[in-house]
Amino acid sequence: MTLFLPDPKGSHKNSYGYLASGDVKLDVLKGRWAGYEHKPWRRPFEVMAKPHVPCSCVSSEFLEDFHRISRNAFRYIAERHVLTPFQMWTRVEYGLRAVGMHEDDVEFVQSFIFGWVCISAEQMERFRWRYPERCPLLDVLCTLDDTYEELNLYQDKMLELKGSKGRRRLDVIPPLPDIDGVRQPKRERVAGSISFTDLLDKDRS
Repeated sequence: MTLFLPDPKGSHKNSYGYLASGDVKLDVLKGRWAGYEHKPWRRPFEVMAKPHVPCSCVSSEFLEDFHRISRNAFRYIAERHVLTPFQMWTRVEYGLRAVGMHEDDVEFVQSFIFGWVCISAEQMERFRWRYPERCPLLDVLCTLDDTYEELNLYQDKMLELKGSKGRRRLDVIPPLPDIDGVRQPKRERVAGSISFTDLLDKDRS
């Protein structure tokens, strides 16, 4: 549920975040927010409620695979294209914003991909409902480079879990240049021109 924070003096200096307590009933806040009904609004924030029913959408094995494959794919693509971690993250971040990921989730994914935080089953469930059709992170990684087979297979599992039928790669961001390269076709020599090899042979004679 998305609400909007009223704009008392200096509120723009407050940091964005979730309400710390996980036991607050939303009905208790009804009276608190009644007085703000006709006041100006500026900064959005989000209320995250813990589900009362245990998450059963993913198994612990599926969740562990997500951590391992996502991080390994990030490193594999960076090393394959000779990118530093920062350069690689810059490309991933651009892709996440291009597919419409929320700002707070982009920051969380950065911490996750570098191993600073892990995703719990509850957080995975939240992401599943917030992005019901596809997984932004897997989409971006597969689009940047689709040569990591384990990532491709896991992406198929994720799409199946979400009930989506679509391609692994998206069109909103370009893939990284193919490092294997493709030899360009030999150009026809323009009349009157001389090749570098012919020039060397002429000098030797």
